[in-house]
Amino acid sequence: MIKNFQRIAVAALGAAALTAGAAGGASADSDREGYYVGVSAGYNAPEDSDIDGGTFNQEAEIDDGVGFAGAALGYDYLGPLRGELELGHRFNDLDSVSGVSAQGDVDVTSLMINGFYDFHGLIPSVTPYVGAGLGLARAEVSGANPINGQSASDLDTVLAGQLLAGAALRLTDSIDLTGQYSYFLTDDADLTLANGQDFSAEYSAHTVAIGLRFSFAEPEPAPEPAPEPVAEPAPEPEPAPEPEPEPEIVRNFIVFFDWDSAAVTPEAMDVLREAVGYAEQGNVARIVLTGHADTSGPATYNMGLSERRAAAVRTEIVGLGFDGGIETRARGETEPLIETGDGVREPQNRRVEIMLD
Repeated sequence: MIKNFQRIAVAALGAAALTAGAAGGASADSDREGYYVGVSAGYNAPEDSDIDGGTFNQEAEIDDGVGFAGAALGYDYLGPLRGELELGHRFNDLDSVSGVSAQGDVDVTSLMINGFYDFHGLIPSVTPYVGAGLGLARAEVSGANPINGQSASDLDTVLAGQLLAGAALRLTDSIDLTGQYSYFLTDDADLTLANGQDFSAEYSAHTVAIGLRFSFAEPEPAPEPAPEPVAEPAPEPEPAPEPEPEPEIVRNFIVFFDWDSAAVTPEAMDVLREAVGYAEQGNVARIVLTGHADTSGPATYNMGLSERRAAAVRTEIVGLGFDGGIETRARGETEPLIETGDGVREPQNRRVEIMLD
């Protein structure tokens, strides 16, 4: 019994490692993911079974033969891992007990949780795999005799484990042909002879089965065809650049003169240079100069003084390089900047107004 518990523990650890990995594993080498069902049948070869009745100990030999049928529901995860629930049935005839010819049936029905590791990409269209399982088994003997000179027909549900290895051949996108070997074993079953005496028997078997696996995974999408080359349209001509707007310029200036003078002062020259600069910047074609005088002195004298002042400014503008048209005008004392009485020397009325036309 201890030996079987050790074997089942090994299978349990393998099943736990693989199914735990299947629950969370993912890998880029998987070719499909989803549920599947499988059916299989094959050859079952039970090992000799120790029968322990306390007061007796015998060894039973069970016939080999076609004696396995199974069905499974599983899930193939993205990557090399799979997990499944398997229902299996092993059935063979009792051959002998301690060298004495015997008769009867030995049936073991199991419900196992299996975990698998698939080795994708090793062989084209073929996927080898290994696995392990853990579950429960119902061990049953029917008409088994002679066991200690008695007959036995009884059953027991016990812990079971198995180690698996096999390969799947892809037939279509959704069907695989499988070949699988399993080493299956159970804990000792506690049974009773016809006379009421209890005994225990172990069960282990080598099973080779052929089956079909039907996958419900979505097929891999076909690669998208390469897009046909499309002639690029001719580039649209760039729009002609809009003409740059003429820069905004100052167009009105004033220069002032001393009393009874037409001489251009240094301060007035600074203003004239600025005016000529703006005229060149704005491509001004004409400058209009208007001379003025204050009310001191006779009106006719003041008219002549304003003409001389406009002429003096014209001379300086020409000297600064302006080559456009220049028009001079004289207003005398008729358009004062500041209204005054007659005979008043008002500096702001002694001026020339400059307009860039």
